[in-house]
Amino acid sequence: MVGGTGIPSIQLAEVQLYEMELGIDNNQLTLDDLTISPNPNKGLFILNYSGEYPIEEVNIVNISGQVLYKETVNSLSEMVLDLSTETPGLYFVQIQNGKSTVTKKIIVQ
Repeated sequence: MVGGTGIPSIQLAEVQLYEMELGIDNNQLTLDDLTISPNPNKGLFILNYSGEYPIEEVNIVNISGQVLYKETVNSLSEMVLDLSTETPGLYFVQIQNGKSTVTKKIIVQ
């Protein structure tokens, strides 16, 4: 923009930055809380949960979305998942509490 004197003028704008603290809601599960090993294998998996919030349910779902296994749990740190009678392929293990769901893939060979 050029002023009446022929000299370019500069307009200043005031910018205010605000700092906001973001956090995770209570009772949120994370992928880091859940390990499943060995993966892949012939169907015998060990699920380890290291999170601080209680799990309410464990589900195993096939690639078509069909729930093959569903168990309500009160507390869980380790669980054996036996899919040795299932067809080789991709499956999903879901752990849930009242606020969130975490899903991990497992492969039955």
